[in-house]
Amino acid sequence: MKKISLITFIGIILISCIISACGTTNKPKKNVQEESVDIKKEIIGEWHLTKESENVDQGDFYPETDILIFSNNGTWNNKETNTYIISDKSITMDSRWWAHQYTYNISISDGKLMLQYPGAEALFFIKDK
Repeated sequence: MKKISLITFIGIILISCIISACGTTNKPKKNVQEESVDIKKEIIGEWHLTKESENVDQGDFYPETDILIFSNNGTWNNKETNTYIISDKSITMDSRWWAHQYTYNISISDGKLMLQYPGAEALFFIKDK
């Protein structure tokens, strides 16, 4: 009888150890922010529109903040009203001021960054940080 209860006791301890070990595996969480800025480059130069647009009039880039500032319908949006989400294929501007979200498609080639927005394109010169 003691032999069976000892085996049962050891079995319960082993099972509880296995269960607790499975529950405490520390898998590193993917940091979405780090992944989303893989193609983020230091952008130098000025904003150049390559097409006429009613939606985007002009823009500017602040290298110290890595934020693109766009002007919509002639009125400047600033850092307080715009949020830019940068991924490997697009930059999404969420403008709280205008209550709209715009997505700019990105293409990078020959040291140039092209942002394409419906009705407009913007060209920046880029270099690795």
